[in-house]
Amino acid sequence: FGGGSFGTALAHVLARKGHRVCILLRGQEVADSINNEHRNCKYLSDYVLPDTITASTDPEVALKDVEWIIHVIPVQQTEKFLESVARFIPVHVPIVCASKGIHTTTHELMCHIIERVLRRPGQPMAFIGGPSFAKEMVERRITCVTLASADAALAERAQQLFSSSTFRVYTSTDFLGVELGGALKNVVAIAAGIAQGVGSGTNT
Repeated sequence: FGGGSFGTALAHVLARKGHRVCILLRGQEVADSINNEHRNCKYLSDYVLPDTITASTDPEVALKDVEWIIHVIPVQQTEKFLESVARFIPVHVPIVCASKGIHTTTHELMCHIIERVLRRPGQPMAFIGGPSFAKEMVERRITCVTLASADAALAERAQQLFSSSTFRVYTSTDFLGVELGGALKNVVAIAAGIAQGVGSGTNT
């Protein structure tokens, strides 16, 4: 779900492992670019995508025979998006969420938003986080992330899905820690930059 920079990069990681990936998009122009030219014309447009990556604006098409769902829709847009595609999401299919942040109105994390909108407490979910710049992932630079789920077995299955020689995945059951870390890291980084800018020392 989502064809921005990070969604495109994760699709690239999965396709390199031999998986067929269909990116569900809102814009037909980007879908046509991916399907016809094997490039995302809006994000990471300098990079050719594997032939096993396709795109669609139709959730019924994108989710046909789906085995895994990778959610990379921005947090603030997730509720509306999921409401529009919920009926096409099979109850048993795991959702691996790579969206980072806290909802500005409800103050919910992604685990809470997904469960509330889908109205399925039993939907399998995992959450991926860590220092992972999209451009470097596509360039196959070594990247290490954490993939967390309340279900340790699910985390291990998802680890096998993503792991490669350049994309290292560590598992955890602390999905709240992964979500909070992803949401708060930029706040800490900005504060550190401000402290440096005003001349404060390392201790600050």
